[in-house]
Amino acid sequence: DLKTRPLLAIVQKACANIAMRLAEKPYEDDVDPPNEYNVVGIYGWRKRSLYFFILFLVAIIIINLALTIWILVVMDFSVGGMGSLRITEFGIRVEGKAEFLQPLYARDISSDQNSPLSIQSQQAVNIVAGANKLSLNQDALTITANTFEVHSQSSASPQSPLLSLSREQMAVTANQLYATGPLGVALEGSLTTSQIQSPPNEALALLAPSGKILLNGSSGVQIQAGFLGNVSILSSTNVTLTASSSIVLDAPAVYVTGLEISQPQGGLGTLWPGTYQVCVCAGSSKLYLAPYNATDCSYYTNNAICP
Repeated sequence: DLKTRPLLAIVQKACANIAMRLAEKPYEDDVDPPNEYNVVGIYGWRKRSLYFFILFLVAIIIINLALTIWILVVMDFSVGGMGSLRITEFGIRVEGKAEFLQPLYARDISSDQNSPLSIQSQQAVNIVAGANKLSLNQDALTITANTFEVHSQSSASPQSPLLSLSREQMAVTANQLYATGPLGVALEGSLTTSQIQSPPNEALALLAPSGKILLNGSSGVQIQAGFLGNVSILSSTNVTLTASSSIVLDAPAVYVTGLEISQPQGGLGTLWPGTYQVCVCAGSSKLYLAPYNATDCSYYTNNAICP
């Protein structure tokens, strides 16, 4: 114990000196603590860097908050929508004009009840639904579809189309179809209809310059002119009238021009010059004229008229 007492005294004296130094000169913020002590906390340039970083974050937050408020005010954001764009229970409502720089996908596009819907484009307007497409440009309107139909809401049956177009046929179910062009309507195929009528005070003409016209009706074919009109049938070759029962010509006067005239056999003269009777060939049903001499047509029939 006598040997260790001087060592303890030296240690106690050293600790007392260190305590006196700490009490006389404390550590400052801009001076790093001695390395021989473990001090808890951030001091010196680390502390100043932390304060600067916190101040920078606060400035960024304030700027972002100000920009957000400015965007909300300028774009007129509200609970119901943004500016002229309103969100309703039925979809999106745009009050005024809307410009789309990219394709618009929608199930239904409509306007107000008393306002028209206007779609404008500098180049073209394309409406696509599956494989069907409607393209409107400066030169033409092109519709690509298997079937094209036109309906009318004012008709008795709105579900029935007024006009139906397909590759197989074109069907028009309107009460009347008017063709007001100066050249009329040109058809390359057949036309199925119950009535063909001209406009009032105008003539109706059915022409086939290089072909033939065939009028066929399962219940009959009726050709009728007005009170002061005439019915004319002209052909460069033959006019054929065929009926299962009868052919009725109901008019005050019937004119058949251009018929051949058969000369009497044996040089028999004509009792009434300028008067002829209408005869019919037995085999071909061909009409021809023969002088009227109170005899039947067989007297004037020859191979030249009825081959």
